[in-house]
Parts: sequence; C-alpha cells; structure tokens
Amino acid sequence: MTISIPESLTTLADDLRTAADTARDGFTDNVAELDIPGTAAGNSSGGPGLVAAHVSVSDAASTAVGRLAGVLEQDMDDIYACAFLFATTDENAAEQMRSDVPRIGGIFPYNPTVDWSVYDGGR
Repeated sequence: MTISIPESLTTLADDLRTAADTARDGFTDNVAELDIPGTAAGNSSGGPGLVAAHVSVSDAASTAVGRLAGVLEQDMDDIYACAFLFATTDENAAEQMRSDVPRIGGIFPYNPTVDWSVYDGGR
C-alpha cells in the first residue's frame, strides 16, 4: 500500500475546515437558544446580576468558538501549505534525480566502469 503524504495532509486540512465550519455554524445556528429574557430570574434582588452573568458567559462562548474556528482555519492553511511544499519538493527531487543519471537508450543507467566497447550483445 502506497501512502501519499501530500494527499493525506490535504485530507487532514479538509477535515480541519469541516471542523471549523461545524463549530462556527453549530454555535451560530443555536446561539438564540442561549438568549433569556431579562425577567428570567423573576423579581429577586439578584435577578439582574444573574441575567447579566448569563449574557456575559454567552458572549464569552461566542468569542471562544470564533477563536477555535479561527485556529482550525489557520491550521488548515498551514497544512495545505505543507502539503504543497512537500509535493513540490518531492517533484523537484525526482526531476533532479532523473536529470543527474545518464542513461543509455533511455532505459539503463550508464555505468562508466563498464567497458561497453567489448560487449557484443551475446551474438
């Protein structure tokens, strides 16, 4: 089984993009569920403070999810760049190897230690 590292990295980057989108969209689609009316704590003296704390936590959660999605997206970008550089370096190294090896008839590597002039081909 041959494993292509650039393809594996691209798959990982795609998964990170999906995770970022899922986190952001999941929170955005359901953030309204976190809203509570100002009277949710009744007429108690600590009610307004409780509601304000809830709003503060909801805002902090929104910030945290946004930052998490941002980190996942940055990781995705970095991994895509790594996959590109890996593939480019691999292709450049392969091309360099092909150009560095002299060939006879395009098939066999040339071995300068063999005296080909005495070879009659077995005829």
